[in-house]
Amino acid sequence: WPGMGAWVVTSIQALDFPAVMGFAVVVSFAYVLVNLVVDLLYLWIDPRIGRGGGE
Repeated sequence: WPGMGAWVVTSIQALDFPAVMGFAVVVSFAYVLVNLVVDLLYLWIDPRIGRGGGE
């Protein structure tokens, strides 16, 4: 996303709070999505960690 950082800085300086909050929501959603994908890939790569069983 070229220009997203500059856009957010400009929005902060202009006190455009809805734009800043929207950016925070998008970044938060991307963070959660990436973590979910990594957790699922880790389960697929190493099936021993699945299901949280004992031995």
